[in-house]
Amino acid sequence: MPPRKSQTRADSDKRIKSALDQLSKGEFESVREAARHNNVCHTTLLRRWKGGKSTAESREDQQHLTIPEENALVEWITHLTACGHPPRHAFIRELAEEIQSSRAQPNGDSSNPRFSLGTTWVQRFLHRHPELETTISRTIEAARIKDISKAKVNEWFDEFEKTITKYQITVENMYNMDETGFSIGCIKAAKVVVNKNLKSKRQAHPGRQEWLSVIECVCADGNAISPFVIFKGKNVSVSWIPKSVLQSNWHFAVSSKGWSNNDLAYEWLVRVFDPSTRVKANGKTRLLICDGHESHISAKFVAYCIKHNICLHLLLPHSSHLLQPLDVGVFGPLKEATSKYLNRLIQVGIARLEKIEWVENYNKARGVALTENNIRGGWRGSGLVPLNRVRVTHSLSDPTTPILQDNSITPNFEDLFSTNSTVNANTLHILNAKLSKLAIKNKINTPARRAIPRLLHMHEQTLAENTILKCRISDIEKVVSARRERKTGKRSILKGKTVISTQEILEAFQKCENDAKLKRKGTRGKMNKKQEDGLQEVESESEDDGEAAEVEVLEVVEVAELKSR
Repeated sequence: MPPRKSQTRADSDKRIKSALDQLSKGEFESVREAARHNNVCHTTLLRRWKGGKSTAESREDQQHLTIPEENALVEWITHLTACGHPPRHAFIRELAEEIQSSRAQPNGDSSNPRFSLGTTWVQRFLHRHPELETTISRTIEAARIKDISKAKVNEWFDEFEKTITKYQITVENMYNMDETGFSIGCIKAAKVVVNKNLKSKRQAHPGRQEWLSVIECVCADGNAISPFVIFKGKNVSVSWIPKSVLQSNWHFAVSSKGWSNNDLAYEWLVRVFDPSTRVKANGKTRLLICDGHESHISAKFVAYCIKHNICLHLLLPHSSHLLQPLDVGVFGPLKEATSKYLNRLIQVGIARLEKIEWVENYNKARGVALTENNIRGGWRGSGLVPLNRVRVTHSLSDPTTPILQDNSITPNFEDLFSTNSTVNANTLHILNAKLSKLAIKNKINTPARRAIPRLLHMHEQTLAENTILKCRISDIEKVVSARRERKTGKRSILKGKTVISTQEILEAFQKCENDAKLKRKGTRGKMNKKQEDGLQEVESESEDDGEAAEVEVLEVVEVAELKSR
């Protein structure tokens, strides 16, 4: 396998392309001046300016896909990544094979036969494109990608800045609260050391017992408020509360499912947040950032905030992974630390964790995870303190909008080599017309001669992109067709069946089909003679219908012969 293309080589290729672009526009008088300005080798740039090939272009005949085809594949991978659906190695291989198979052999010529892709082709493809890499993906709700855009985030930051300026809110009075859930008995996966001879990587745990939630609140100055723990149950039991937290001013509550609700969120606001921050605020406005959960925007919750000079600032829907400091820098280390301390207890071999044991270990985890560095890092990572929206918006992509080109401007062949210009169908049409006129007059100048390979490369890349889109459309049509078939298929209600086999389902379908045929025959038998003589039914052509028509013709012929006799 060839070595991975280094980032240094990739950067050098970009500088050479930039220098060629500037030379084609006439920004430099000489190649040497362009090479000095872009920090590239003068000899290399001169060779490329005279039509020489790059290192990648010189090895193109040794590859299964051409450079334009691979560029089309890279652009499609980039598009899927931006949409939140990065492809796997197997899918990239399928697309490459489809692009390769779309090339028709001219006149059956087998001098350039099609070779199957090797087992390491995807790795070699990634080596040739250092902007791509293989990583372990993290699942996320599709709405968190589709419903968040750079424009919406910028609007939210504008309102955030206006709120801070209007109420003169300082860093010491900025707070973020959120609820996070834990499953008692389960721990997160972690790196462990095993004996490789045993070939076992499994880690035992008691299993999920019940759910509980914790409401945490952190300040932008690096401090945290005491937690609000919500158990599943009807009444709080003293046996759940360890002695180690009695002096820490924790609060405990219960709900039917271990989740927060409107009443518990209001109790947290009245009994935890307001008393813990009132003295520190000293009459100044406090900013409370939270998501738009219904418990955070209930009438009594909002009314209490207005009455006690608490400014409630809601996050955008599905944006907590970007804008919420707790999600960005606190909850991750907190859950890892909790699993770390619980693992020591689980290694003893207990079959069930008690609630008091979970609270004791969570108390230890808070001391490790809710540090000033982690809290400040969460605020910094979300771009709130210090205010820097670019930390959030740099990972968001703008929706692609078609660029309208001024038709009054006549494009030139040099536009094909510009990295910033957009070449649309109208531009290609005009340039092709120009090239055809020059070819007819046999007056192809240097700009046109240099544009010919570029036009061919663009055409080849477009063909590859069309092949990829055809595969995409084919996959969509298969899914839609299967759903339509299931939707229009026959349905049968199997009464009194809690357990059923496929054979019984097949028999039920056959019974429904037989009943439908009998019903159709009964309907046809009720037609009177007048309707038979005056109406013609249009039926689908089939072998049965054809045989029936032949029988009717024969009967008419026999009747005619009898009458003639």
